[in-house]
This record gives sequence, C-alpha cells and structure tokens, in this order.
Amino acid sequence: MRLIKRLLKFIGVLILVATVGTLYVLNRGGAFRKIEPHFAGHCDSLPLDASAEDITIDRERGLAYLSYLDRQSLVKGDGTNVQGTIMRLDLNRTPLVLEDALLDKPAHLRTHGLSLYIDSAGARSLFVINHPVNRGSEPELVEVFDEVGPGQFRHRETFASPLFNSPNDLVAVGPRQFYVANDKVLKGGLAAGLQ
Repeated sequence: MRLIKRLLKFIGVLILVATVGTLYVLNRGGAFRKIEPHFAGHCDSLPLDASAEDITIDRERGLAYLSYLDRQSLVKGDGTNVQGTIMRLDLNRTPLVLEDALLDKPAHLRTHGLSLYIDSAGARSLFVINHPVNRGSEPELVEVFDEVGPGQFRHRETFASPLFNSPNDLVAVGPRQFYVANDKVLKGGLAAGLQ
C-alpha cells in the first residue's frame, strides 16, 4: 500500500511539473496574449489560378514579383507537366493585374523562394529556387534571370549544389552570390521524413 501511495505521489508530481512546464512554454510563446489589430490600411483579395509561394517587392518601382505555381495539380496527381513562372504585379495600378515577368524560362521550372538583387547601377536580377520533378533523386536548382526591360526578365544562369538539400528560401547578395535556407537538413530515409 505504501508503494502505491509513493507511486501515485510521483505520478502526481510528474503531471504537475509537465503542466507547469507546458504553461510556461505557452506563456513565453504568447499563447495567452491578446493581439489587437493595428493595420491602418485596407486589404484586397486577388484571385489566382495557382498559388504564390513567395513574394518579393521592388519598392523603388512599386512592382511585386510572385513565385507562381499550381501546387494543387502537383498534390492531386501526376504533376510532371506542371510548370511555374514568376508573375509581376504593378502595385501602382488599379485594378491589380498579374502579368508574366519571364520572357523565357528553363525547360523545367517549379518556382519556390525568390529574391530580387539590385546592383549599384540599378540593374536587377531575380534569383529563384527551382524544385525538380522528382525531389530527392534530381538536383535542386537556383535560376537567375536578368531584367531586360521594365519588369521583364530573361534566364541567365542555373546553379546546382549538393548543399541544396531542400531549399525553401534564398536571398541574393550579389550578381552571382546568394544564401539558401534549407528547410530540411537530412535527405531521404526515415530520419528525413521525421524532420
């Protein structure tokens, strides 16, 4: 009987410590804070035929570039023919109209993260993550497009690296320099699936 009482006390203490720890983490994470809206502008909805994984803005010109791909087709079935692009939105115009920003593309383009690089002379380049059809067995790529007219880009270069495990986003810091953020460290196998 004494052993059962000790065991129950021990379990009670464990539950108490787990509860206090959980409440502490939730409190530190802001779960109990009330957030007051403070957006002074207005928000417009823009119907899209595909999804925009990432957006980068050319603030000087008021242009937004969207990484555009029909991800639902990829999820629903055979998405081997699904191609993405980069769409341009002129934020100075109303109504907002999507236009293709790419004059030419690689044979295969599945866009994800993107970054706009502007050099000291004002020349612009878009760096875009390009996922392969067969992720895990084909290389992940970064495509670079150079502006040839206002908001219009031509493909210049493709980068591949074994360090591109699962690229999610990138930031361009030079005409051929960029940082890539992988959202997974491991490739393939059970451990990669559990990340």
